[in-house]
Amino acid sequence: MPTVVKLVPVGGLPAWVLTELGPRLQGSFRGRLRAVPSPQLEVPARAYRRERGQYEAPAFLEEMLGRCQGRFLAVTGVDLYAPGLNFVFGLAQCPGRGAVVSLHRLDPGFYGQKGGRGLLLERLAK
Repeated sequence: MPTVVKLVPVGGLPAWVLTELGPRLQGSFRGRLRAVPSPQLEVPARAYRRERGQYEAPAFLEEMLGRCQGRFLAVTGVDLYAPGLNFVFGLAQCPGRGAVVSLHRLDPGFYGQKGGRGLLLERLAK
């Protein structure tokens, strides 16, 4: 029986992101995972740190744990960081039921590079 993981868009994301991410994740886990789209949630304002212009990943994930039931992967476009680090691509509970990943620095466009959708999805699925 595959593990069900909700894909939760947080903030405004292009519709294709979750549509294309789900099958890629399912393929990576060879049938042991079933990715299920979930309704969009707002970005947690309390995780924003004005002095950095970024969202604190532990506070972001904690907020998502309170809003989401079961196992989930929150996908967002905001810039995340963790204390002691300039940025993070994401954060997960280990062990646990939740994780957050950001497209912000996974997007080749952030670095002025080409690669588009395919490279972004490849990075995101890893």
